Amino acid sequence: MADLKNLILYENENTGLDFKAIQYTREKYEDFLKDVLSMANADIEGDRFIVIGVKHRSTGERELLGVSREEFIDQANYQQLIRENIEPDISIEYFPFELEGKTYGIFHIPFCPDKPYMMKKDYNKLKKGDCFIRKGSHQPPMIRADFIKIYEDKYRADSFNGEVEVVFSDNYLKEIELHTVGKLTLPSSRAAEEIKEIIERKRNESSFGSVMGWQAILHNAHFSLGGVPYENRDIETLEKDLETVKETYSEDDHYELFELNSHKINFYIFNQGDRYIEDALVSFEFEGTEGFSIAEEVYSKPKNDFLIRAVSNLPYIESTRYPTVEYEDSMIKVSANMGDIRHKIGTLAFEEPIRMVFGDKLAGQIVRIKCRIYGRNLTTPLEKAMLIKVIQKEVKYPGK
Repeated sequence: MADLKNLILYENENTGLDFKAIQYTREKYEDFLKDVLSMANADIEGDRFIVIGVKHRSTGERELLGVSREEFIDQANYQQLIRENIEPDISIEYFPFELEGKTYGIFHIPFCPDKPYMMKKDYNKLKKGDCFIRKGSHQPPMIRADFIKIYEDKYRADSFNGEVEVVFSDNYLKEIELHTVGKLTLPSSRAAEEIKEIIERKRNESSFGSVMGWQAILHNAHFSLGGVPYENRDIETLEKDLETVKETYSEDDHYELFELNSHKINFYIFNQGDRYIEDALVSFEFEGTEGFSIAEEVYSKPKNDFLIRAVSNLPYIESTRYPTVEYEDSMIKVSANMGDIRHKIGTLAFEEPIRMVFGDKLAGQIVRIKCRIYGRNLTTPLEKAMLIKVIQKEVKYPGK
C-alpha cells in the first residue's frame, strides 16, 4: 500500500487520488457512488485512494482538517451501498489513519479487474447503466473509446504469452530425414505394359501358333473395372483402354503411392505456457517443389469389381479426420482445427497423419516448413520453422 503520510501531506489530486473535506453522509451518498464508480473505472494499475479530512485546492495548497473519531462512519455502511447500487461489486476498505494528532478517513479501492463498473439501478440523479471514469481530477461519463480501451486491455491480459515447441512426432526434433520413394511402378503403368503386350501379341498372332500362347495369357488375365479380361477385347478397344489407363487406375495408383509407399507424418505441439491456446488452428506450409507430393485425402484400398466400387464409394473413416491440403503456387499448405491446446502436455497436430512422397530427384535437397498457430487468445500467430532432409532410398539386393 502507498505511503499514506506522503499522500496526505504532499501529493496532489490525480487519477488515483482524491481528497474530500468531510465524510460522505446520507446526503452525499450519490456523490460517493459516482466517486467510487469513477475511481474503479480509472485507466490505472494498482490501488486508488479517497482521503477524507483534507481540503485540497487546485493550486496544490491544502487544509488538513481531519475527521471526528467519534463520528467516524463504519465501512459496512459504504460497502452495502456499493453492493446495492453498483455492478459488478467493488470491494473497498475504509479505515481511520492518525497523523500529527488528527484522524483521517482512508477509502482504499484495490485493483479493479472487472471493468466496466456501472449503476445497476436508479439512485437520485444517477440512472441505471450510468458509467463514469476518473481522468486526472475529472470524472466524465464514459464514452465509446473508454469501453474499447477497457476490452482491449482485458484481451491482452487474457492473451497467451507462453512458449510453444513444434516437433516431428517420429523423433521429437525440428528436423527429420526422409527417404525418396525409390523405383516404383504404379498399377496404371503395369496395366499399360500389359495392354501393350496383349496388343502386340494380337497383331503378331498366327492362326496356329496363338493357341498355346493365348491359353497362358488367359491364365494370367488381368480383369479391368468392367470385369472383362483384356485378352477378350479387340485391338481397337485395347487402344482406347491404353489412352485412359491413367484415369482407370487413378484410385489404384493413389492407394499404392500414398498408403503403401508414403511417409506418414505428424507433429507434436508442446504448449509450455501456463494456459490453454484457445480454439486453435494449425497450419504447415511446405515449400512446393517438383517431385514432392502430399495426399489430399486418405485413399482406401480399391475394389476390383466395378459394382463393388460403386456401392462402396462412401467416405473412408480416416478421411473424415484428415487435415485440409491445398496446393498453392509455391507451397503446399496443410491445416486443421485443433480446438484448445492444453498446456504442459504434447498434442498431436492432426488426428490422422499426412501422407507425403518424395521423388528420387529430390535426394540431397531440403524441404523447409513454416508452422503457424492461430488462437482466440493469441494477438498474433505463433510461428515455428522446421525442415525435412530428403535422402536417397537404399536399394536392397537379394541375399544382402
